[in-house]
Amino acid sequence: GNATVNPTAVVTKCTLDPNTLTYAWSFPGGTPASSTDSNPGSITYNTPGQYTISLNVKNECNVIVTDSKVFTINKKPIITNNPLNQAICSGLSTTQVNLTADLPGTTYTWTATGSPGTSGFLASGTTDYLPSQTISTTDPNGGTVTYSIIPTSNGCIGDATNYIVTVNPAPTITAQPISNIVCKNSFQPDIFITISSATNNPTYQWYSYSGLNAPVAIPGATNTNYSPSTTIEGTINYYCVVTFSAGT
Repeated sequence: GNATVNPTAVVTKCTLDPNTLTYAWSFPGGTPASSTDSNPGSITYNTPGQYTISLNVKNECNVIVTDSKVFTINKKPIITNNPLNQAICSGLSTTQVNLTADLPGTTYTWTATGSPGTSGFLASGTTDYLPSQTISTTDPNGGTVTYSIIPTSNGCIGDATNYIVTVNPAPTITAQPISNIVCKNSFQPDIFITISSATNNPTYQWYSYSGLNAPVAIPGATNTNYSPSTTIEGTINYYCVVTFSAGT
């Protein structure tokens, strides 16, 4: 962004007539670059850096006095986090976000605003990270938490950047497999699972186990339904793990 300065000068005259003084201001790198006014007003600088303002004043005695001032315009910090969003299912924890900027030593302040029905988030902070938080929503359409992050470096306050957490409604299982007893090599209807919401592109994986053996993922069993085999005698247990992009 741009920065402006407003240079002024106090000059002692030989007479009371203010028109006996002439001014020659110089603003290298600024706009305007020069002025002959006693009060040149605002001078704009478009880039950070070190600059010099010079002034030559000639009075009615033909005496020329020169003065100059050196000053520095610091760069405003810019948030460099990417991406600026994440998604969770309601009731799960967010992933901590370590804040980054283009200038070393940047400090941060942040505030959070949640959509109606969203809870569990911190309202504000001054840490260099957004901490992990367990956020929930009662809105069946989901909710959001928007963090407005303001960086500061060398006294310069940067522009606010938003980080958004999308809170998807937690899905619930509305139908699931029920136990059944069948004869060997007889017909067994498919077992299936139904969830209340199919948002976030859920994936399915069926598992089986018997006795005290560890569960094993069934190859290719990645649909909402599965057709168990009845060729082996014994008790076999089946279950399905449903995974969403924002959690299991």
